[in-house]
Amino acid sequence: MTIVSGLALGIDAIAHAETLKAKGRTIAVLGCGLDQIYPIYNVRLADKILASGGAIISEFSPWNAALRHNFRSETGLLPG
Repeated sequence: MTIVSGLALGIDAIAHAETLKAKGRTIAVLGCGLDQIYPIYNVRLADKILASGGAIISEFSPWNAALRHNFRSETGLLPG
């Protein structure tokens, strides 16, 4: 099984961290370009994902900033 989630604070980061602890596979989906990790707090987590053979992916070009409208919730509504 592979866990695919955002790299946001909260349940997204917890899902990745717990998957790594269990020696599972995980893929983080960014709401910005691959040249930046947002939130910056999760840089170490992103490094661990890559070191474990997981992936960091994005639909955005490298220079795209982490703008509010790039992040969608399951309901399709903007967060907070």
